[in-house]
Amino acid sequence: TMPYAHCKGIIYGTMTLELGGAVSVTCEKTGYSAVIEFKLKPFLGSDDSVNQVSGKIKLGKEVLATLEGHWDSEIVIHDKKTEISETFWNPTSDIRQRRLHRCTVHFDEQGDFESEKLWQHVTRAINNKDQTDATQEKFVLEEAQRKAVKERKAKGEEWNCRLFEQDPITGEWQYKYADTRPWDPLNDLVQFEKDGAIQTKVRHRTPMVSVPKIKRKPTSKQKVESGCSSPELDNQDSSGSEAHLLTHTTRTRKNTTDRKS
Repeated sequence: TMPYAHCKGIIYGTMTLELGGAVSVTCEKTGYSAVIEFKLKPFLGSDDSVNQVSGKIKLGKEVLATLEGHWDSEIVIHDKKTEISETFWNPTSDIRQRRLHRCTVHFDEQGDFESEKLWQHVTRAINNKDQTDATQEKFVLEEAQRKAVKERKAKGEEWNCRLFEQDPITGEWQYKYADTRPWDPLNDLVQFEKDGAIQTKVRHRTPMVSVPKIKRKPTSKQKVESGCSSPELDNQDSSGSEAHLLTHTTRTRKNTTDRKS
């Protein structure tokens, strides 16, 4: 689960956004679970009460440790068995400098329905702190989408999702190109996104064990290849060379152990 965004100051005062609600993570295989609560600032609370979190790490019903702090600064973990407390998370300036660089597709190369291009006018209004204009631009987008749905229905056309498919059993939408197998540091070099499909560059095209998935009817657009659960790479180089990757304007996430200068 994910926290929700809570907006304050819509009618009067300064508009602010906070994260609220509980986030739960459960491992069905081991029985471990964690629950983190994002706390909203009280009406009469001080600045120290902003972005507060608290949580528990459990094995079954037994609480192993508790967490307290602020998600944007320091979080302290307290071991229930040893009664020892230590820093669990603290994004210092040094850690912030070591974060992965954000890479995005150039605006001119994006499709008409990619978020940055589609919501550009709404984003501009928000950055200009013009709530009225942002609401109007959002309304324009939503009306265009409603009109397109009516036109497709009148023509008997069906909308085909390029990157997602609906699970026939659960009815949930799933990403078509999800690579759920564990990362192999000995064979996997880099994972990147090209045309919306997440792909993995590997040293050798050898058979690998994939995490079992619910069987679904294959689509004509989805490529399947034994040995890799990600789509086929263009100009695949099994020797491990990354020369071809330099020609793609893609977003990359490189394994730090294999990073080349």
